[in-house]
Amino acid sequence: MSTFNSSISNQSASRRQASPWLRQSWRLLTMAACLAIAGFSAIAAPAIADDDEDDESSPDNESQEGALLPQTVTIYGNPLSSISSGVAIPPNTALYFSSGIVPPTVDTSFPNTNPARYCGTALPEGVSCLEAQAFNTLMAIEGLLTEAGLTKEDVIYVNAFLIADPETDVFDWGGWFDAYSRFFFDGTPAQDNLPLKPSRTTLGVAGLVLDGWLIEISVVAAYPLEEGGMPVFIDITR
Repeated sequence: MSTFNSSISNQSASRRQASPWLRQSWRLLTMAACLAIAGFSAIAAPAIADDDEDDESSPDNESQEGALLPQTVTIYGNPLSSISSGVAIPPNTALYFSSGIVPPTVDTSFPNTNPARYCGTALPEGVSCLEAQAFNTLMAIEGLLTEAGLTKEDVIYVNAFLIADPETDVFDWGGWFDAYSRFFFDGTPAQDNLPLKPSRTTLGVAGLVLDGWLIEISVVAAYPLEEGGMPVFIDITR
């Protein structure tokens, strides 16, 4: 029992002797913690102020950025060209994307490996098979646009894949351009039909799904805005 009491007394004496050191240590730790918190506050306070400042100026930033956004369909390009260099659309404009559309069958007496199946043989003078296929394909696309509540005047982008004529192994670029012009501009000069000028890409490829197809076309169209949202043309001729 005396041993137990003696042990307790010794522990109490040890704690009393250690107390000044512990108190000093806690004071140092407390001061370090306070300094750390003060330093963090000094760093964080300007950041918070900057955030508040940004928030206050955000409407102005938005208005400045908004001024760069088109308020209607905007077409950029050379007025003498049949295509635009680019088309910009306003925010929240609904778009229509067609699949790749191929020429419809015109003459079933030819197999699907023969281009004549999709252009026929009774072609007007000067009209190639590819031109006929291209125009018929564009007419088919116009039907799809109508079903979607659109017209060809709403088309903002055209993409075409051409293959070379199987007999001559030559790409009929002219035939495609003529069909395009006849469809979008009714054959009249492009500058007389502004602002209807889609942007366009044309690629020559090795082949399509069927050997008889000489062209495949897809389009993107923008649903028209409400009243006052007519397309605008901007001349960027260099």
